[in-house]
Amino acid sequence: MNTLLRWLFTRRGKNAGLLLLRLFAGGTLLPHGLQKLDNFDTLKTTFANPLGLGSELSLVLITSVEIGGSILIMLGLLTRPAAFAAAFGMFVAAFLSNPAGYDKDSSQLPLLLMGIFLALIITGAGSYSLDEPIRRKLSR
Repeated sequence: MNTLLRWLFTRRGKNAGLLLLRLFAGGTLLPHGLQKLDNFDTLKTTFANPLGLGSELSLVLITSVEIGGSILIMLGLLTRPAAFAAAFGMFVAAFLSNPAGYDKDSSQLPLLLMGIFLALIITGAGSYSLDEPIRRKLSR
């Protein structure tokens, strides 16, 4: 137990934590995008249009973020830009998509994910990611 506690406070422990955070956050968001993709034809005319871009374009953008961004975040590839897009999407979902305004019940998951994605913007993906070899190569 003592060895585990010491390991948790090492760089490896931090990087393992970031890997778990990426996998759980991306894995939570991905099914929402896949569901939108499955129902695209039905949703394209009725989907929320909080930014005034049109229902179909709004649906394409958030579906792209929820699928593509989730995969990138889980892989740890282009993590910061993907997390930025996902955080913005979750901000829109939490605060702008509901016609009645902010709703605590329907906004909890988007706010939680937004917080995780903001943390990933700050920390980056960690060493257990595809960003790491790219970072090492660029720093040479």
